[in-house]
Amino acid sequence: MTGNPKGPVTDLLRKLKYDTDAAIKNLQSFTATLGELMPRVEEVEALETRAAAAKRQFDDATKRHREIELGLVEAKATYDAIQNELGGAATQLTTPVAIVPISERVAQVAKANPEGVRISARDGDGVTVFEKPQLNARVTVMVEHVQEVDAQGRPVWPSVVSEYDPISRL
Repeated sequence: MTGNPKGPVTDLLRKLKYDTDAAIKNLQSFTATLGELMPRVEEVEALETRAAAAKRQFDDATKRHREIELGLVEAKATYDAIQNELGGAATQLTTPVAIVPISERVAQVAKANPEGVRISARDGDGVTVFEKPQLNARVTVMVEHVQEVDAQGRPVWPSVVSEYDPISRL
């Protein structure tokens, strides 16, 4: 029996070769895709590591924030207790404060001996009033240099211009 060389076995071999070639092509495209994805996987892993570090930092910051809040609540309670001890009326008092330019010599003496500071002012009828600064736990004698004066020689503070006019007394 010399049959047709293109029998069922040949057909089967051809089909097997076709399937193998198709599988190889699929594997080649899969390998190429896998090669493209590997760097992305590494990027994702790096992002996950950074996200974990950021989460730890956030948790630490949240913990510090809570500790600070508790400290503030404690400080507020202490402040309120002190306010209650002083009494409401004592804390509502205002103390007049005079800010005037002085010479460098007077500034040095006042810094060295704040208890020796005295102030005088002339009343409308020419009577001179002379006294030392009032004792007050919240106000102390301060000597500071002014950064700037306006055109009339008045000290310029960040948000206030003094009403003192040294020229009018000459």
